[in-house]
Amino acid sequence: MKRTRTKISILLISFLTLAVVACNPEDGDTGPVGPVGSPGATGPKGDTGPAGQDGQDGQDGQDGVDGNPDVNAYTFTVVDADYSVFVSNNTFFMHRDTLSVPEIDNSVVMDGTIQVFRKASTASAWLAMPYNRGGISYNYSYSNGEVQLELSYSNNTPLAFGNSDFKVVVIPSSSLVKNMDYKNLEMLEAVYGI
Repeated sequence: MKRTRTKISILLISFLTLAVVACNPEDGDTGPVGPVGSPGATGPKGDTGPAGQDGQDGQDGQDGVDGNPDVNAYTFTVVDADYSVFVSNNTFFMHRDTLSVPEIDNSVVMDGTIQVFRKASTASAWLAMPYNRGGISYNYSYSNGEVQLELSYSNNTPLAFGNSDFKVVVIPSSSLVKNMDYKNLEMLEAVYGI
């Protein structure tokens, strides 16, 4: 009887060993996907990461200024040949030129502001118009879609102005800021990122 049990045990161990060795995961077809289990509990909230740094202006290393998509600035170069010259009694001369600025629409004309700045092309400082210098009056006016430049003076002969740069800043009423000095280009650049 003891021998029979030993034979049965050996036979059972052999059968189990054969079953384990013979079963290979590559042998059978993959069974169907089981049902999705219910979601687990929400894990603990992680630590807040450090705040990111503002972008840097690549030229001077200072933080960049956020722009305002509604405020537009345009720079034009005007040469003597671009002006139309009007003469009155050979003593008064007016040089005129018209700059095309499509963003000046009726709503900007009525409720916004248009600022114009001038500098000689070789200079670095912008001057807010209108202004007078050396007997010359630098002025401008505007209407829908354009700015008219007017440079006038009293003299016996017409003057040559050379190349001048004009910066036109168009600000709709929705972007106006209280107590803002709109004649200060540096302030406009700082506030509007133009």
